[in-house]
Amino acid sequence: IGLIPINRMRYFLILWIPGMLLFGYGLSLAPRWMAVLCLLLWGIAGWQFYRSEDIRGYVGGMAYAYKYPPIQDYVYHLQDEVRSQDYLLGFTASSNLNKIHKLGKSVADFYTELHLGIDGGFILRRAFGEWLEENIRHQMTGSPYLLFAYAPQDKPRTFDRVMDEISAGYEACDVVVNEPNLLVRRYVNPIIGCEREEYAPIVYENGIRVVDRVARHLPESEVLQILTGWEVLDESLLDEYNVSMQIITPDWQNTGRQEDRHLYELPLWDVIELPTEGLPPGDYRLMMILYHRDTGEKVSGIDLTSGESDNIFPIATFTIPGES
Repeated sequence: IGLIPINRMRYFLILWIPGMLLFGYGLSLAPRWMAVLCLLLWGIAGWQFYRSEDIRGYVGGMAYAYKYPPIQDYVYHLQDEVRSQDYLLGFTASSNLNKIHKLGKSVADFYTELHLGIDGGFILRRAFGEWLEENIRHQMTGSPYLLFAYAPQDKPRTFDRVMDEISAGYEACDVVVNEPNLLVRRYVNPIIGCEREEYAPIVYENGIRVVDRVARHLPESEVLQILTGWEVLDESLLDEYNVSMQIITPDWQNTGRQEDRHLYELPLWDVIELPTEGLPPGDYRLMMILYHRDTGEKVSGIDLTSGESDNIFPIATFTIPGES
């Protein structure tokens, strides 16, 4: 009931022994049935408390630490290798690693955010079936820059299913860490490609930020795939602005190939496709416009790569080849 704060637990421990003696003395004076009833109620209450999520707010994490991955080693080997948009994915034998505790942070957050400056998540080693699928959906988050970490000599039974998911949505790049007890490989969304090393951020004057933008043309499929990453400090802006992706000619003629979406519809990392079927041979540009939903006014911003200010920003150029 909160008589003693969690960070003053020593006061409770000091009072525990004399309190236990007094309570025991009281039970010795009570009828036997009352003592048995107290023991039964105490056991039931303790079991319910033990099974509840609340117990993790009252006990230390050391009881679970032996089931954690060697996350300190991850920090040691990755501290000079990570990029700001990387997402670390690994395995854990204890779900407590991902649980939110004091100050709204988990143990995983402490190591990945504080020490590495990135996000991360850990999939439960013993998960299976729908439990495993929920773990994968929750922990992978769709980040296009993935660092997959595991012990090569101690792969969990969930490894193959997670690897299938990664292989289906990512392109395998370089091995970042290759130690006997730790292997970390970098994976990226195929739109990005392994050779790309720099982000292409945009900061708009209204506080909306594009952390990266990239596109690729697939001639065989006749589509243009576009990946953008978004950050919004004030969530009220999500209801006020739209984003437009448009394919134009070099002389700024709109080809009619465009897609406009409400900003609140976009996830942190968004992928869309624009058809290029039927476009005449020639050069084309993909442009992005952020505009106010009601007034249609374009929002100005700064391309942090080039340093240029504008309200229409390029994402990619591509060519429709002519018949040979």
